[in-house]
Amino acid sequence: MYSDKEINNLIICPKMITKPPKKYLELKYGHLRNSFELSSETKKFYCYIRVCNDFQEDFSIGLIYQPNDAEKLTLVRYNGLHGEHTNPDKTKINTCHIHKASSKCIEENLKPEKYAYTVTNYATYLECLKIFCNDINIQDNINDYFKFHTQLSLL
Repeated sequence: MYSDKEINNLIICPKMITKPPKKYLELKYGHLRNSFELSSETKKFYCYIRVCNDFQEDFSIGLIYQPNDAEKLTLVRYNGLHGEHTNPDKTKINTCHIHKASSKCIEENLKPEKYAYTVTNYATYLECLKIFCNDINIQDNINDYFKFHTQLSLL
């Protein structure tokens, strides 16, 4: 069981890229995909990027914590426009949003990151990726890995 403070600390702890993303997004099952691995001291993390090939405003970028002795935990995932999301309290979201794990959702045996909140600081995959990398505290120069001036291209 994770407290909200532990979850927040996992999200914001300084991280370094240990396995870089591929140079290009790979098309698989209708989505452009990539992933990379991170570490922070003794902690391991996994990041994924998914972008709908037909509607590129539909994307998801997530951070998963991989403890050595327990199940993995999705800490956050940043989503674009993918249709309506309903929170556990029945509020509905139809815009870009961020899912964040919470102790309450874990206690209620829901998906840990079931709750989401709306955001207005990104609309595209690349805008989101910049914000995501900053929010999860990647210490590497992300411009060494991602080309932000070219839509959906990676170095």
